Amino acid sequence: MIPFSNEVYFSLFADLNQTFWPATWIGYALAILVVVLAMKSPRIGDRLIPIILSIAWCWSGSVFYGQAMADIFWPAWIFKIVFLVQAALLAGLALIPNPLSLRMVADNKSWTSGMVIAVCLIFFPLLAAQMGHAWPNAQLIGNAPAPIAVFTLAILCLAPGTISKALSVLPAAYVFITAYLALELSIWEDFLLVLSALAALSITFKHAGSTRSGEA
Repeated sequence: MIPFSNEVYFSLFADLNQTFWPATWIGYALAILVVVLAMKSPRIGDRLIPIILSIAWCWSGSVFYGQAMADIFWPAWIFKIVFLVQAALLAGLALIPNPLSLRMVADNKSWTSGMVIAVCLIFFPLLAAQMGHAWPNAQLIGNAPAPIAVFTLAILCLAPGTISKALSVLPAAYVFITAYLALELSIWEDFLLVLSALAALSITFKHAGSTRSGEA
């Protein structure tokens, strides 16, 4: 049983968008930078992309669950910790000797990743607006945890393997929570994110072993 209504939930995003309005657009700019790095500067991106994702998870955990949700949802502190743990794991990924090869090339995993990213940045916000959740009530990648989780899965599927599988566990778990929340609060557009996440996960968990930038 969710202890808040659809209206209260979306009022949180309205408050965040209006209070921290630059963060939403900075989040979009950083997401676009991630895509550019994956396409054009993979060696730099292999280090920088995990840091950018880490910042997004840290922001979402600290601000959305640490502040916005804290007064209306008692397990918010648990979600805050989970998001901060994922942020730490992603930051650690940037420090390992042979980082994951997070590069976009002309293959199936890159096409899947690109389509999921397009959903997060373009199609999901457009569908949400049609469903009555336009600005300032919009769930956008700069302020909402669900698009951040799905975007992260889209990036991790670029390097399917043991490390990506491990780093996908918490985002995947959050996607299932998103599906439950969507059912309870009738947020039907969220199922587009859920389906997109499943597409990314199908790539990540299809392959065995780990893909590193130093491999041939």
